[in-house]
Amino acid sequence: GLLQRVEALEQRVSGQATTIVTLNDTLTDTRATLRETTAALAQEQARAVAAEAFILSVVGFNVSSEAMRAQAAEQTLNSTLTVALARELSRAASAETSLGVALAAASSQAQLNDSSLLTLIQAEAS
Repeated sequence: GLLQRVEALEQRVSGQATTIVTLNDTLTDTRATLRETTAALAQEQARAVAAEAFILSVVGFNVSSEAMRAQAAEQTLNSTLTVALARELSRAASAETSLGVALAAASSQAQLNDSSLLTLIQAEAS
């Protein structure tokens, strides 16, 4: 009976030893896989950082190009508006001068008419 219990105990210990060896191998494999995964993740992270830097440089270039285009368009518009404003001011000044001349002529004509009317009234009176 004792021998059988010792043999059973030896089998159990042997089975547990086999399980421990298997678990140890699994742990070793898992650690190796984890190291590989960590290395692959580090590579992917480096690629992502490089890609992000590239995208930011492209976007930054495009943004600065657009800003330069917008600034050039604004300058063109400003100069066009300045020229148009100067032209309109010149037209307004010219129109004002013409109106002044016409007003002076009309005033002169009105004075002439008043004078003629006064002469007629005096002639009728005498």
